[in-house]
Parts: sequence; structure tokens; C-alpha cells
Amino acid sequence: MGKIRQTDSKRKIERAFVRLLATKKYSQISISSLAKAAQVNRGTFYLNYLDKDDLLHSVEKDFFNGLVKILNSDTKTATGYFSNEAIIEIALYLKKNYYLVHAFLESDLSTSMNQQFMQILKQSFAAKHANLTSPAIPAPYAIEVIFSSTISIFSLWIKREMRESIPELLEIVRKYSELSPKEIITI
Repeated sequence: MGKIRQTDSKRKIERAFVRLLATKKYSQISISSLAKAAQVNRGTFYLNYLDKDDLLHSVEKDFFNGLVKILNSDTKTATGYFSNEAIIEIALYLKKNYYLVHAFLESDLSTSMNQQFMQILKQSFAAKHANLTSPAIPAPYAIEVIFSSTISIFSLWIKREMRESIPELLEIVRKYSELSPKEIITI
């Protein structure tokens, strides 16, 4: 019974954290405001987390572990950077976690979130697809350009409240990976 209560308390605290993050800067969120928003007492908060940073780390870890799991299961041969199936799974995962990722992207933690997302994409790509022995530009720049743009596409989709369908998003990512910048926007 205690484990169920603790899991329920953690869920309440995490949901309250996301709601508060959607309206306040991370630095402005206090343990008291978290406990009040979660409708738990401060002691319950401290039974589950060491402090606010521990809560943040836990939420990020759970979210990013889900992305890693998707990318690690991407066994299809990709014509671009990742298979269509992996991109669809990522989009579905982002949609399932919309309130969390939207709150992060609109908060003062957006840079950190984007960096972690980029690191995961880079690691997965390097482990499965990369042949960076002779890229057209130096490898660190090539990787940065590719994945910062991919993350920007996903981020904009989230900020635009996922207006485009997942097949439309997939088409955007595919076209980006297949076309040169000059082909994407004619000047």
C-alpha cells in the first residue's frame, strides 16, 4: 500500500511541476509551491525527492529514457538519419508527453532540454548510422547542423501545438534530410 501511495504522490508532484513550469521560471518554483500545487505536504515531497533539482533530474531522466528506447529499437535501414518508423515513434512519444515537452520548451529550461535531445540523437546516429570519415564539412559541424535542425523541426512542431499531422511532420523531416538548404528555400 505504501508503494502505491508513494507512486501516486510522485505522479502528483511531477504533474504539478509541469503545470508550474508552464507559468513560472524554474528558479521561481519553490518546494512549497510544488507541494501546494500537488496537494501534498512538504514532507511527502522530501520522501520522494531530495530537492527541486532531483525532481527535475528524475522527470528529465524518465522522459529521455523513453526517447533512447525508441532510438535504440530503430533497426530499420534509414534513407536519411533515422527510419520513418523511428521518426513516427518519436512524434507519437512527443505527442503523448505534450504537456511536459511544451512546458520545457516554453520555460527557461528549453536550452538544456534541446541539448539533451541533441546529445541523444547524436549518440544514436553515431552508434548506428554514422560514417563520418569524410563528410563535406568537418564532422563536428556536420553533426551540429544536422541535429540542431532536426530538433528545431520537432521543437517548432511542439510550440505550434502539433498542428501538422504526424505524416505531415514526417514529410517535413524527410524533405529536410534529403534536400539542400538552397532547395528548401529558393532565394
